[in-house]
Amino acid sequence: MTADYGFPRRLLVTSLCYVFFATPLASQRPQPFDQQLRDNQQRLESIRRERSDVEQELERLRTQVHSLSDELANIERQKETTNRIVNELDRQIYALSDQIDRTTVDLLLAQNALAEKRAVLERRLVDISKRGALYGYQVLLAAESFGDLLSRYKYLYLVSRQDRLLANDMSKLQRRIGRERQTLVDGRDALGRRKTERTEELDRYLSLERERQTSLRETRRSAREALQRLSELERDEKGLNDRIVALERARRYSLRFALVVIDVDRLRDVNERLGQPAGDRVLAEIGAMMQREIRAPDFVARYGGDEFALVLPETDAQGGRRFVERLRQLLARHTFPDLPRGQVPSLTAGVVAFPHAEVLRPEDLFTQVEAALERGKKSEPDRIGVSGASSAS
Repeated sequence: MTADYGFPRRLLVTSLCYVFFATPLASQRPQPFDQQLRDNQQRLESIRRERSDVEQELERLRTQVHSLSDELANIERQKETTNRIVNELDRQIYALSDQIDRTTVDLLLAQNALAEKRAVLERRLVDISKRGALYGYQVLLAAESFGDLLSRYKYLYLVSRQDRLLANDMSKLQRRIGRERQTLVDGRDALGRRKTERTEELDRYLSLERERQTSLRETRRSAREALQRLSELERDEKGLNDRIVALERARRYSLRFALVVIDVDRLRDVNERLGQPAGDRVLAEIGAMMQREIRAPDFVARYGGDEFALVLPETDAQGGRRFVERLRQLLARHTFPDLPRGQVPSLTAGVVAFPHAEVLRPEDLFTQVEAALERGKKSEPDRIGVSGASSAS
């Protein structure tokens, strides 16, 4: 099996021990193997059904995420289009406002010119009327000839007529400029209403975008939770499959095994002298060495800060002792790059074999192996404590 130094203390070793305990403890447990198998298979079916439901939900959430992402992209394009329209309307409104200002100035100038022309015409008409009926006789008497008299009246007539025509033209110009200004004002108001509509539309897009972004975040969170749950179910399914296989194997064969806990001595000194990374590398090399030495059905894992645990199926206490002694020989020949030449870590081991008279539960197994490890620390120079069948200590 594969070594995994990141597993918590006892967790994986405990689960393996439960598997290996299945056959020997079957007579002591009220639940037979067939019942255990049925329960595990039912649980497996339940996990598979839930996994199928979670997979469907995950697919639905992924589709929803894709749909919301497309909708947000479309909303963003519509926002950009509407924003360009609003900016263009602003530009047109500004241009019309400038044109209205110029037209207003022209209208005011026309009104002033018209007022001046009307004033001149009124003064001339008043001047003529003031002279009264005797003015004609005065003109006749003052004129040198009849032609001179006609010229004087014709001049007054033409001046008055020209003043009236000019006043009419100015009045028409005033009305035309007024109409043009009103048209511009109406156009500006219409653009203003369109801008208001587009601005409201842009606000609706922004509100819709916020809602869709919130929905997208919630959907993505739900998808992550579903994916995490799916991973948990897959791990549970694999664990149950392994357990069912182990139970089937345990039902067919009578199993025995040895549990070995190995403590790397004085690793704290290495950490203090060379640093924590150097100590971690030493542990990694020792773990790799164990992994190369174990058989296919054996299992090794990190058990604590500087401890390793091994489960050796079909092995008695003396077999566990021989494994520790062989490992020591390999360490003696191994060169550790982080340690001075010739210096190798020393090992203390505790070995417990099963079946064991005092082991009725998996927890009892750990009590025995830790007690054996403490005895090993006190037994010099061997430093191996053994408990179980064929024990030498």
